[in-house]
Amino acid sequence: MQKAGKFIWILKIIALYFALFIYRELFIRILYLVDIRLNDMLITGIYNALKVALSVIIMKLIVHKKEKLHFDRVTKYLYQLMMGIIIGFLSFIVIFGIFIVTGVATIDHFNNISLKGLGLAVGIYMFVGVTEEIFSRGVVGNILKESNNKYVVYILSSALFVWMHIRNEGIDIIPMINLFIAGIILIDMYMKSGNLYMCIGFHFSWNFIQSCLGFSVSGTGNVNSIFTLSFTGSKQITGGSFGAEGSIITSIILILTIFFMSKVNIPSKSANRAINT
Repeated sequence: MQKAGKFIWILKIIALYFALFIYRELFIRILYLVDIRLNDMLITGIYNALKVALSVIIMKLIVHKKEKLHFDRVTKYLYQLMMGIIIGFLSFIVIFGIFIVTGVATIDHFNNISLKGLGLAVGIYMFVGVTEEIFSRGVVGNILKESNNKYVVYILSSALFVWMHIRNEGIDIIPMINLFIAGIILIDMYMKSGNLYMCIGFHFSWNFIQSCLGFSVSGTGNVNSIFTLSFTGSKQITGGSFGAEGSIITSIILILTIFFMSKVNIPSKSANRAINT
């Protein structure tokens, strides 16, 4: 009986995703029943916000009451937030540089960017970063930590992160590999820092900078890009309609980022380091 209790986290993960499946079906049915004129971006935002809220409620019900999301005041963890932003920014700038230097991408022309448009992009990608990190690392990661096995936490959380994007345009083997590697980076940030700020910083800046530079973000297009780019080469190199995240160039840089992260000392006061190897 005690041995079976060690695997209760599996039932909790199944319960979480089953509840979210029901929520998705109900949300879609309500949209069909209620004729509300909303654009796709706003609908997606409402859906994701409610999904995160529901996920947090479910986690509070099925996870030990003492378990928290470790989402404390921003001022306390500003350093981790900025560290995540810088790592995400530099990682993608390297990718962009390789694309340009090798001729995989060329700049066709510059676009006019307004402060309003820039603010919209910041808002959208910060929202995406916050909601996806609360769900993928804060909720799913917390449940998986009950396995008391770091390989389960890292591998399964990253696999479920890939599953979140499985419907995106241009999804293929390389994009899934890159999403998995990105998931490893993000869960590693969460496990080492003990909070979500570094993850959010990386997730936000990674999406924001590639959108600004003219790439499609995980197959969803971009918001107010500075450049209009054209690409030359196979989709394995360019990333195709999925964007740079579908390129083997990005695979290499993400792997190097993991190596870099292993050398970085991430300050933490609340990280959970008691997970077995």
